Amino acid sequence: MKSTNHRKYHKQTIKQDAYIPTAIERIKFLVGEYPERKNEIIEKMPKNYSMIQPQLIENLIESVLVPMYLKKGELLKDGLERFDIELNVLKNGRLIPFEICRPERFIIKNKKKEEEAR
Repeated sequence: MKSTNHRKYHKQTIKQDAYIPTAIERIKFLVGEYPERKNEIIEKMPKNYSMIQPQLIENLIESVLVPMYLKKGELLKDGLERFDIELNVLKNGRLIPFEICRPERFIIKNKKKEEEAR
């Protein structure tokens, strides 16, 4: 993978009328996770779809995906078979990672909730 070859895999761009339901679903999810930030979430969700700049994708691949892929062996040794990285993109294009999400964490969290409910 190279940061500049992502364009050949581009399949489609979402249209505005398809964006709205996805934005609503995202808002519902975020409000469910962070109910105390409901107003902030609604206020900050973009009303209109805007296409991501290709250079931002290249930066994401070069700065995040390639380094993580190169560490795949180490991560597997540490038991991280699958994880997600969440990050914010600043107006100047800077990437700010803020969470590495391990799905196992949510499984454990949900089991604890179920046990507490009993």
